[in-house]
Amino acid sequence: MDRKLLKLIYELIQIAVVGCNTMAKIFGKPLAALCLGLMLTSSLSCTDANPDHSPLEKAPFVNLKRLEGSWFVKSRIPTWFDKKEKNISVDIKVKDLKSFDIAWNYSLVQRETSEKPASLQEGKLTNHSWHISGSAGVGSGSGQWRIFPLGPLFLNVQVIEYSGDYSWIVVGSKDRKYAWILSRAESVDKELFDGIFSRLREFKFDVAAFEPNQAHPKL
Repeated sequence: MDRKLLKLIYELIQIAVVGCNTMAKIFGKPLAALCLGLMLTSSLSCTDANPDHSPLEKAPFVNLKRLEGSWFVKSRIPTWFDKKEKNISVDIKVKDLKSFDIAWNYSLVQRETSEKPASLQEGKLTNHSWHISGSAGVGSGSGQWRIFPLGPLFLNVQVIEYSGDYSWIVVGSKDRKYAWILSRAESVDKELFDGIFSRLREFKFDVAAFEPNQAHPKL
């Protein structure tokens, strides 16, 4: 995680703790604990709808069970937690109609020296994995999800579209800041990509902000 972001989160927590300690003296500990939880959630959670955009339409029905299994992240508008990651693949395990687990697998380019920035052309790749929990909205077939990448921090995302055979799927945030294109196959036809990007452009996503999801080790 980026050090500046860690510092910002730490400062937000410190402010919340100080404020809630004051409330504890005035109103008691239970209300202070509730205050702390609400402050942390509102400070750390992402993302709400952008008032400059119309509501983002979601896929009408999503069979969560058919999303189970392995996926390749082919392109994305990254968040702060996956910005430096490459070769991302995910394994989805559905627990019930409303909850699922994600094994998030990725590579990082190892720095050769502390002074020299890493690039995709130099250094070697190191493989990593971590587990993320997710929950679907109320009702069977809901494409509105809440993803928990780190503790109480969550992302509000929704399924925007998917193929009839569930061979690919597009997930994005309501404010259009983040999006992921996932495919069952490791390679995707350019025609399919062009069609997805064309529709994302209509949905007011910044298509130019999408990044490819490949990296290759130094030979």
